[in-house]
Amino acid sequence: MLKDNEDLTFYSTVPNDVTEQMRMGVYYSGSSPENIAYDYYRAFFENDSELHALINLENKTSACLTVSGDKIDVMIYEYVDNEETDAELMFSGMVYAEYQIDKNTGEIEQIM
Repeated sequence: MLKDNEDLTFYSTVPNDVTEQMRMGVYYSGSSPENIAYDYYRAFFENDSELHALINLENKTSACLTVSGDKIDVMIYEYVDNEETDAELMFSGMVYAEYQIDKNTGEIEQIM
């Protein structure tokens, strides 16, 4: 359902990722990352040690998705030109907000 509604392209690797744990979804939509992060997590995370970038080229944001316990942490940043082409550029923009999402219920809580 996520792929059909958000025109999202998933990449199982990120250029210049030295950790080999980064994955990336790039999409064009008015949807804010915290609103699709739960469905994205369920569709694309293979394990909770991965770090995923969710890049919205329409809204010009990039979100860092990580998991700790039963929470998905979503840190939203200002998009930096071409950051999807280089892991070293990712998440270097200004921080906009942070959310935590319950992995079991999908409930969203704004942290910052």
